[in-house]
Amino acid sequence: FADVLEALRVLAKEEHAFRWVVLDSLSALEPLIWSAVAQAEGKRNVEDLGFGKGYVIAIDYWRQLFDALMWLATEKGIGSILIAHAEIQRYEAPDVDAYDRAQIKLHKRAFGLVYERADVIGYAAPLVMVRKENLGRDQTRNHGISTGERLLHLVERPAYVAKNRYSLPETLPLNWQAFEAALAASVTPAAALAA
Repeated sequence: FADVLEALRVLAKEEHAFRWVVLDSLSALEPLIWSAVAQAEGKRNVEDLGFGKGYVIAIDYWRQLFDALMWLATEKGIGSILIAHAEIQRYEAPDVDAYDRAQIKLHKRAFGLVYERADVIGYAAPLVMVRKENLGRDQTRNHGISTGERLLHLVERPAYVAKNRYSLPETLPLNWQAFEAALAASVTPAAALAA
C-alpha cells in the first residue's frame, strides 16, 4: 500500500504528460491495505484486531488513497480509473424480497466508500443470450450463449451495481473510445455543442 501511495506522490511531484492513473485492481489492493493496517497495529493480520476493528481502521487508508486521487484530479488534471472484480452478493432491500446481484468485490465498508466517492461505476459484462432447450415432459434447460460483444453498464439495475453522475447512456460498448466520447459529450455545455 505504501508503494501505491508513493507512486501517486511521484505523479504529483514530477512533470509528465500522463492524463490518467489506473489502479488494477481494488480487489487486489484491499489485502495490501489490510496488511498495512495489521502492521501498523502490531498484529499478524487485520482479523487479529477483533470485532471488525481492523476494517474500520482500513477505511482511513482507503480515504488516503481517494484523497491522493482527488488531489491529482484537481491540481494536476489526472483522472483515475479504478478497476475491481465483481462478486454475487445477496442484496436485502427494505421494500422488496432479497435477491442476488453483482457488486464490487470489497469488504462492505470499503465498498460503501468507493460507491460514495466514485463519479462513475460501470459494470462490464459480456452480452449473453439465453436459449431454452426442450428436454421433454415439460422440462427445459437454459443455455447461456455469448455473442462475444462486451458492454459497460452505467446505470444500476437489480442485477448489478452501477452509477454515473454525468448523465451517461445506460449502456456503452466496452471500449475506451466509446466511454471517452460519451463522457466528453456529457460534460460539454449544450451551448458549445450547438456552436
